[in-house]
Amino acid sequence: MSAQWRRSFERRFPDIDTSPVLYRHRDIHCMHTSSQSDLWFKRFARGPLRPRWRLLCFPYAGGSAGVFRHWQAHLPADVELLAVQYPGREERLREAPMENLQELLEALVPLVEALPECRYAVFGHSMGAMVGFELVRALRQR
Repeated sequence: MSAQWRRSFERRFPDIDTSPVLYRHRDIHCMHTSSQSDLWFKRFARGPLRPRWRLLCFPYAGGSAGVFRHWQAHLPADVELLAVQYPGREERLREAPMENLQELLEALVPLVEALPECRYAVFGHSMGAMVGFELVRALRQR
């Protein structure tokens, strides 16, 4: 993580340690169930049963939910991390990728609305920032 981004992050979230952490593959636990929502949202560790906040993370173009696999360990205990897994990535590799933003939003909006009620924040990297912004805009218009 760049020094500038780290300083900015540390000012906003002083209780979170941003020092680099090395993980072995067996240390990473991904929670899987069979619902449609779980095709789109990956949970890499047990989050809180009743989160006060939900952090929706959107990867960059060509990226996958796996780029956020270490983040839950660095979040406060009452924050649930949901990383968005686009079709055509990782375990969804056999699915056709979405071809436009509107198609992606039409799939995501009902899934986000169906999540249990709680406050949420959105983080997106590069193209993921645009997807997150447009998702919030679409949700606010409903």
